[in-house]
Amino acid sequence: MTQITGAHHIAIRTIQFDRCIAFYTQALGLAMTATWTTRTGRAAMVEIAAGSYVEIFERPASTEANPVILHFCLRTDDVVGMTERVRAAGYRVTTEPLTLDLETSIGMVKLHLAFVEGPDGESIELMASDKF
Repeated sequence: MTQITGAHHIAIRTIQFDRCIAFYTQALGLAMTATWTTRTGRAAMVEIAAGSYVEIFERPASTEANPVILHFCLRTDDVVGMTERVRAAGYRVTTEPLTLDLETSIGMVKLHLAFVEGPDGESIELMASDKF
């Protein structure tokens, strides 16, 4: 049966990307596991514990009104099946299941993901990945 297998990451936005990275890697002593670029700036994964991360996105100062916490991500063994399970329960699917090849500092990462909304409008990413 399709299931959630753990929490994968919490995604945040920051105007001060370098300072944010320094906080997580130097002040908290966490390891940066991957970096990449998006259309709005830099991004990184910082590992909290084995298989759990903070995903950090650089954001322009002009987007200060946007929330700092973007979404949280749950790891699943079947993105399509879990998306259908959420839909069948009457909740909104905001991004249909898709597969992305993301070039990162650790090489190409294949991501299978979808986004759904929880009962209070919270954004939840459902994800399976071949590298993290």
